Amino acid sequence: MVGKLNLKNRSEFIKNILKLMTGTVIAQLLTIAFSPIVQRMFTQEEWGFFALVSSIYGVIALVAGGKYDVALLVPKRNVDAVNLLGLSILVNIGFAITFYGALFVLSVLGWGDKLGVWYYLLPIFVFIVGTSQSFIAWNNRRKRYREIANFRISQSLLNNVFSISTSLAKFPLNGILVAYLSSSVISLFVAIYQIRADFRLISKGISFKRMRYVGKKYARFPLINSFQSLLDALQINGLIYVIAFYFGDYYVGIFSLAIRILFLPMGFIGSSIAQVFYQEANSLIHQNEKLFPLVKKTLKMSCLIIAPVFIGLVFLGPQLFSFVYGKTWEGSGIYAQYLAAWVCIDFIRAPLSQIPLIFNRHHVLLGFSIVSNSCIFLLFILGSSLQYNLGTILLTLSTLQVLLIFVLIIWIIRISKFYDTTLSIHTNKK
Repeated sequence: MVGKLNLKNRSEFIKNILKLMTGTVIAQLLTIAFSPIVQRMFTQEEWGFFALVSSIYGVIALVAGGKYDVALLVPKRNVDAVNLLGLSILVNIGFAITFYGALFVLSVLGWGDKLGVWYYLLPIFVFIVGTSQSFIAWNNRRKRYREIANFRISQSLLNNVFSISTSLAKFPLNGILVAYLSSSVISLFVAIYQIRADFRLISKGISFKRMRYVGKKYARFPLINSFQSLLDALQINGLIYVIAFYFGDYYVGIFSLAIRILFLPMGFIGSSIAQVFYQEANSLIHQNEKLFPLVKKTLKMSCLIIAPVFIGLVFLGPQLFSFVYGKTWEGSGIYAQYLAAWVCIDFIRAPLSQIPLIFNRHHVLLGFSIVSNSCIFLLFILGSSLQYNLGTILLTLSTLQVLLIFVLIIWIIRISKFYDTTLSIHTNKK
């Protein structure tokens, strides 16, 4: 029935989320199980260096494909999606080559000494992560949620096993980064293998002419959504740069553990909900069906999932971190306690933020990200000049971000309701 998220659609929506969540929860449990061991095998400074390097390539990888991987779910026809997949990979390759050139010029100017050999490996990280994102987006379009889940499980398992191995082998370089690079390379081949059934479809449908066409048609993604995604990523990764500048690697290490644990539900369960939501929302719009029932259901589901996490962190954050990781990491639990409200409401926002992309409201999300990021860096500059400690700055920052994200969620809900109202008027006229 048009205008309602019927029982069949509802059950399929939940079933698809559960497919992704089953695998991602396993991946999360693997990370949690290995975490007390791996965390103790490296120092705070080593974790701080890992956080600094990974935050650099993590941010850049988000836009390396021009965000055409995100656009991949929007078109109705598979031929357009195939060419968006090809275009995103080509842009990734071009970006990696350009990035190498830029790094060489900067090295001549004396930049990058602190990162050592990892400075020259950054483009490889960017290419691997960016290309993997494209293949995951393709599987999402094809509703291959089991394959996405398996990808995450394999990556989590390999990363933790390699981390332990590099520590025991006393690897001369940063063992955490060596482990992540090794697991990412293998996971990329896993992702390629997973789409083998579509090789014929891809080879028949792809062409440079069609890639140029879809590149122009979805130009808003690289021109606007790339900057918005970059700013979103800088909210957390930018904090790592600022903390490294004002407080040093030790505090980056303490902060990075807090963020890593806080974003476990966001990175695994939250991304599962967001991926399925994006696919389902596009399907509803293609079929001229109402959107708000899906938005409402997703909102309730996200709140129910994240509520226990929020309560546990607020009341037991320092004790949990101290128990699991040792007394030396109690500070991470305190920071997690301060940031819990921000991360949890962002978990609720994440799937819903796909709505503005579907309706070409990229510019509004970009404006929100600019305001949000400006508040973060201004607050850090002000707090540091007043000699506030890091905990006070993070608590103030979390409160401010909660207010901003709440306003954004209300706006997104209004967009979906307005679309449903417009759809009803149009349907009644017919």
